[in-house]
Order: sequence, then C-alpha cells, then structure tokens
Amino acid sequence: MLLLAFTKINGDNMSPKDTPRSRSRREATQEEILHTAWSQIGKLGAPSLSLRAIARSMGLTAPALYRYFPSRDELVTAMIIEAYESLGHALEASIQAMAAEDHARRFLAVGLAYREWALMRPERFALIFGTPIPGYLAPLERTLPAAARALGVLMAVLQAAWEAGRIQRPPILGATLQGQMQSWKDAHALSAHPVVLYLTLISWARVHGLTTLELHGHIPPQVADPLEVYLNDLHGLRSEIGLSI
Repeated sequence: MLLLAFTKINGDNMSPKDTPRSRSRREATQEEILHTAWSQIGKLGAPSLSLRAIARSMGLTAPALYRYFPSRDELVTAMIIEAYESLGHALEASIQAMAAEDHARRFLAVGLAYREWALMRPERFALIFGTPIPGYLAPLERTLPAAARALGVLMAVLQAAWEAGRIQRPPILGATLQGQMQSWKDAHALSAHPVVLYLTLISWARVHGLTTLELHGHIPPQVADPLEVYLNDLHGLRSEIGLSI
C-alpha cells in the first residue's frame, strides 16, 4: 500500500542500478520515516511536523532524509494517501465477510468501522480531517483518489441497497439539490444515483460528527458509553431512510 505512494513520490530518484536489496533498504527507511512522522504528529499535532526533528529522532542528517522525501510537503502527501488508504481498507474489511444482500447490516458495519478506525488511529484522522498544516496545499490529483476509495465504500453499500429496492423512504431532493448531486456525479463519472450521493453525504456527516466530538472530548462526561449514542444514531438513520434489517 505504501509502496505505491512512495513510487509516485520518489520514482524519479530511483537509480536504474538500484538492486532489489538496496530498494528494500530504501523502502524500510521510508517506512521508518513515516512511522516517526506519525509518532510526531500524535504527540505534537500535524502543524508541528518537522523533517529536521524526524531526522534527529532517527539519527539521520536532514540532507539524508531529503533523499527519501525531498520536502515536508512530499512527506505530508504520502501520509495523507496512507491515511485514506488505511481508512478505506478498514471500511472494506468490515463488510468483507457479509452477504452482498445484507444491506442494512453492511451499512451499520461501515459506520461502526469508521468510528473504530478513528479511535485507533487518531493521528491519521487528525491529519486528514483536522487542523490544516500551514503552507501545505494537497495535490488533489494524488490525494483525491485515495479519499474517494474511502468514501466509495459507503457509497457502494448504499447504491447496492438502492438498486435492490431496499431504501424504502428515500429523501426527496429539490431541483437545486438534485442538480448539485448530479454535478457531483458528472464531475467524477460516478455510477451512484443522485439520491445515493445525498445519502452518502449525510450518512458520512452523521458518523463523522459524532466521531469528531468523541475524539475531541466534547461528549458530556455523563455519557459514559459514547458507543451507545453512536449505535442509536446509526440505527435511527437506517430507519429514516427505510433500510430494514
């Protein structure tokens, strides 16, 4: 998974004379750099990411680290791609063993997997959804495909339910909103119905909102088990759109 991102970033720096052994060492060092960077973000926050601090932590000189990631922005981009791919993999894994026609349970499983991934990898969640890094502008041509993979899991679950006629109370979209969903569909050549795109967006907003509140410590302390709130809301959303178990 990481190798793809590394190849895109560092492919031009790879010598034709590189041996499999030297490539393996290079990839191991890149993985260590990423691991150290995630640790730094977890302790200090994404805006504090520093290549020099990473180099010091690894016992490298800054110029040596630049041979693997020529700039802070290249490292951040690799981390964003890795985070989105990690999220996408977690969501896909949550429904892998479920029957394709088990639409409601697949919907619930994806929602629960989103929260679980965020709680287990808060530094990755913070990088892709939290405070922006000053001066960094993500290259969308590289980060959007990874982001689309993650969101695409939920979209595919809802589209399958739609095609099977299992969404029995679909929302009614006004002309303006219908047009916006169609524009989204057309811009990215999506196969999902505009209503499915709308349901994907609001479903993501619901699970993301509660997850963010929990991660940032904004759920009232009297709510001893936020998972119960989360589950209740997921079931409520499932019921709202008529997706029966």
